[in-house]
Amino acid sequence: MEYRFIVDAEVDGLYGPLLTMAVLVTKLDGTEVASFYGGIPKQIAETKEAWVLEHVIPYIGAYQAFATEEELLEEVWQLWCTYRISARCFADVPFPVESRLFHKIIEKDRKNRAFLAPFPIIDVASLLYARGFEPIGNRLDLVSHFEGRLHNALDDVRLSSRIIQRLLGE
Repeated sequence: MEYRFIVDAEVDGLYGPLLTMAVLVTKLDGTEVASFYGGIPKQIAETKEAWVLEHVIPYIGAYQAFATEEELLEEVWQLWCTYRISARCFADVPFPVESRLFHKIIEKDRKNRAFLAPFPIIDVASLLYARGFEPIGNRLDLVSHFEGRLHNALDDVRLSSRIIQRLLGE
């Protein structure tokens, strides 16, 4: 069986510290198989970027807490390892955020991880562009009804899943 491994992360500015990260694993028909949502309370509390303070922090919600970025990234890595043999990895716009985080995960143990990393990371924005949609447009315009909040990483992976399903189907 093939799976979609969809990731999203929120950081303090595009190149800043990791705040939260979510993973949604689905079957090709969009059925959820697994989900994960983790955050780093210390880094969330120390957020500095005004845009993030206004558009991300109020919508973070409940998450599994981790003391460090390394611990959170290791959890994501272990989840990836569970599904990697039969999964394709997706991210809405993987550069710079998610691609940088996967780079950190690999660098922790490059010798053993280099050829296990998600490759390619399929870019949802590029899929949208290829189908004639604005690649950085409002994602809520692409689905009929969505209860989640933008910039909540767990809601964002669920929204990405809906968009991927619309674009690719089964």
